[in-house]
Amino acid sequence: MDPVVVGLIKPGEKLAVPMIQIVFALGSETCAIRHIQTQKQDDFMLYDIWIAGLSPEVFGVVDQDDQYIWNNLLLASRGWEKMFSHRDPITEAQMKSMSPLISSDEAFCTFTLK
Repeated sequence: MDPVVVGLIKPGEKLAVPMIQIVFALGSETCAIRHIQTQKQDDFMLYDIWIAGLSPEVFGVVDQDDQYIWNNLLLASRGWEKMFSHRDPITEAQMKSMSPLISSDEAFCTFTLK
């Protein structure tokens, strides 16, 4: 993510402290902690950190004996799209339009007023 492009800072703006970007990809099947070496862009320092998975290898608070609890929590975030499926495409589109912006799928970004 480029902080200038997304409008967090103005082009050429000088920051006294570094900017730290952390992404938590907890639903990832591969566990990892990665970082991109310090980047000097314009007048600021940028650190990118990627944290993937939900396991003891990534988070110290996740105990190996309780891993099944965390796995069940992640399962709740998978398959949610099924509750928006319907045999009638018009009904499905209306159901999706009533939950705007919960997905990047265009149907969740279309608003119908009737």
